[in-house]
Amino acid sequence: KEDVGLELHKGKTIIIPSFAMDRSQELLYHLRDITGSKIYYDTKSGNLILPIYQHSNKLYKEAKLNFIPINCENRDEVYGNSSAKIIVTSSGMCNGGPINEYLNLFLEDEEAVFMLTGYMSPNTIGGKLYHGSKKIYLKGKPKDVKAKIMTYDFFSAHADERSLLRWISGWKTNDKTQIVLNHGEIEGSTMAFKHTIERKQRKDETTIEGKVSIAMLNRSIKI
Repeated sequence: KEDVGLELHKGKTIIIPSFAMDRSQELLYHLRDITGSKIYYDTKSGNLILPIYQHSNKLYKEAKLNFIPINCENRDEVYGNSSAKIIVTSSGMCNGGPINEYLNLFLEDEEAVFMLTGYMSPNTIGGKLYHGSKKIYLKGKPKDVKAKIMTYDFFSAHADERSLLRWISGWKTNDKTQIVLNHGEIEGSTMAFKHTIERKQRKDETTIEGKVSIAMLNRSIKI
């Protein structure tokens, strides 16, 4: 929030790519005390989901969120605002959704700041920005990255190895349990995590029992 305040004080436009569900609502909650600059919330799914959070979650129910809902019909309001502002929009990894409109408009703008708030897959536009690419291709056309790119990891929904081990250790497992790992980089973190569990099992350093396997494309796993 301190960085947001500093950039707004400089008159910058801040664009925060975000997953429509959970991450974007969490960002709105943390930005609720921002004053003097408009916060635009441009995600169709996020605007549909937010009322559920406000109805069901005490934290959101009691919070006074400060934002303007945006969609393709009123996006001109954002384009016409030359003042310092915040745009929270999807998709989180910048590979689709309204973020493409803002990338096209602001990526070459030195007065813009893109704040990346969590894990970015390396092959996505967000991943390329995260890792310092100076040129990005949007719909086949090159864009020089002149906007400021700021990165943060504390909003990531991806648990680290220690957190995953603690979570799985809470299961009731036995020698017939199957643990299937998915959604990671197979030759990297996923394989390393598989080896960690198996090593701890061999050394009797964990309560986790059962066989560990990795989900792969075009490969069947018998359950």
